[in-house]
Amino acid sequence: MSTMIFRALPYLLALGLAATIPHASAQTPSPKETPAAAPTVAVNPAMLQPFSFVAFGDMPYRVPQDFARLDRLIAAINAASPAFALNVGDIKSANEPCTDEYYKTILTRFKKIQAPLVYTPGDNEWTDCHRERAGRYN
Repeated sequence: MSTMIFRALPYLLALGLAATIPHASAQTPSPKETPAAAPTVAVNPAMLQPFSFVAFGDMPYRVPQDFARLDRLIAAINAASPAFALNVGDIKSANEPCTDEYYKTILTRFKKIQAPLVYTPGDNEWTDCHRERAGRYN
């Protein structure tokens, strides 16, 4: 008998929950329960102006060949004058060693971006560094 109750328990709980849904949706709140209107906020019209941003990542993978490509991209970003730039990570391939020298090379290039830059590390920068081909860093 107890085995049957345990098998039926999830179904009984689901049925009980389902039975309360129509009842809950049919109730209308009383005026005391009606939430107050959201407060109004003064908005500076200048804040509503459209803006553009740049998102890029997954490069350079072929080093040093891709450095020239990255430099051209940075020049194009600067020419576009975005509000900000976002790098989504993977500034190296999984095979590239995780060395300070490499990261400094990328940082030197990122400093040439005139817009504020948001950088988010990709998996190649941190989860691949323990691999032998990336230098076994931890």
